[in-house]
Amino acid sequence: MLKIPDIAAHLREYKHSKKQSAETLLSQIGEFHLQANPYKLPYDSQTNTPLSWWRMCKPTPPYIQLLAKKLFSIAPHAANCERVWSICGWMTGKRRTRLSIEQLSDEICATLNNARRHIEEYEIEEYDEKQMEEMIMARSSDDDDEQIPLQELEISKVLDLELMFGNKLAMNKQLEIDNELNKFIQELDKKEDFDPDSLVQNFVNN
Repeated sequence: MLKIPDIAAHLREYKHSKKQSAETLLSQIGEFHLQANPYKLPYDSQTNTPLSWWRMCKPTPPYIQLLAKKLFSIAPHAANCERVWSICGWMTGKRRTRLSIEQLSDEICATLNNARRHIEEYEIEEYDEKQMEEMIMARSSDDDDEQIPLQELEISKVLDLELMFGNKLAMNKQLEIDNELNKFIQELDKKEDFDPDSLVQNFVNN
């Protein structure tokens, strides 16, 4: 499943803003509707799957391909329906056969809202990177436990761990890439947002 840094990496590669990427995606959807290249690949239901077909398509930039992969990666389930049926089973039975549909619906809504309220009350508080660092430093300064001396690992006598995991040049390069990507994401957030619905309506009307 794609995450924000992955999407931002594509936007940065093609120098697109959020609105420009949305306009490009709409254009690609139009090209797909017209079955233009690269969406003219044959599809055989005996050997292909929708996901494998989209993986073979190589549009540039790959916005519609990423969207298709995301949609076909969603696992369908009936968890919400099963949850409602379970609640219905709690509220109805041999001794409550005269319960009307309207009253049952109201009781189910009240039960779900009450459960949601309890979840929000016990929601885990989120901390940013700086707050986490301060908490860790505070704990380490208050820690009076005996410090365990460093010991040589037995595996280090057989394998060169420094050679395997100590590639500081590669780590620094990756850290530099991550920092640049974080700056790009911050720049995207500062730009004025747009209304996707109006953008789609303008595309359809034109």
